[in-house]
Amino acid sequence: MDNSFKLPAEVATCPECGGALQVEVTEWIEATGIPTESGMVVLCQQAEDEFGKWMDESGKYSPMPESHEYRHSDWESEIQRATKYAIQFCRVKDTTKNKE
Repeated sequence: MDNSFKLPAEVATCPECGGALQVEVTEWIEATGIPTESGMVVLCQQAEDEFGKWMDESGKYSPMPESHEYRHSDWESEIQRATKYAIQFCRVKDTTKNKE
């Protein structure tokens, strides 16, 4: 089940590169589908794409290129805006229910 979405740029952008942010919802209230405040991960889409490309090309262990530092002090306001947006507008629909 994919519970991630691209955050609209008018809500928040990456504080390190100005790129799009992706929110991954990992925990939600089952009855409503509303994400919990602590059940979200906010990541830069560009950094995630770079990581995915590196994983595809690497084929062996090597240090991952560091494109973002993810310092809490730099990201705190973006994470707060993303969390507020997700709680207000995002609903997780559990598609695994009733499948037997």
